[in-house]
Amino acid sequence: MNEYVAAQMRDVIYTAGILMQARIELESMLVANRQREIEGLPPAYGEQAFLDLRDRHCIYHNGLVTNLNEALRMP
Repeated sequence: MNEYVAAQMRDVIYTAGILMQARIELESMLVANRQREIEGLPPAYGEQAFLDLRDRHCIYHNGLVTNLNEALRMP
């Protein structure tokens, strides 16, 4: 495997890891909201919490591009 292919693979793995972290957090937020709904309580997480999740994990075009560029510079 040449260095270019290895770098591409690392980028994909790095990005997949970021997305997986965000997905796990998102699912736990949704479960907490659903549980509270069943209990007749207001949601634990509102719209802003979901937007913050997106921003914290840079899940938008420029954020993903930046993360990929950073991954390329990692040893």
